[in-house]
Amino acid sequence: MPAIVYKPNYCETRCLPKEPLCDGAYGSADARADLKKPGAEVVAKLRPLADTKHFRNDVFEMDLSANDGKGNATCPAGITITNFRMARDGWYQPVKTFCFPRVVRERCELKGVCVGVPMAG
Repeated sequence: MPAIVYKPNYCETRCLPKEPLCDGAYGSADARADLKKPGAEVVAKLRPLADTKHFRNDVFEMDLSANDGKGNATCPAGITITNFRMARDGWYQPVKTFCFPRVVRERCELKGVCVGVPMAG
């Protein structure tokens, strides 16, 4: 009996999607990172917010490679910070949560429409 040789078909080797359109479950940071390795950019809708009076988190620019790999966040007012704390996402994976200092938030011209969180420390 001849040996069976597996030969990958064309799609297994060359048909990588560039922008897979996914539901929100594939929009997690881990899923996006895993899909980005082969060169795909996930297009996943975020679930709608019940709070329409404040900015969504996705209007903040995150650069996780900045600050010697520690990352930074820039708000819609153009203020960039490097303060963060570690937290867990819905899948209990560690994530960085960037924290704008109270003095920065109190002085900001956009504080009335900023993310709907209390003014903590």
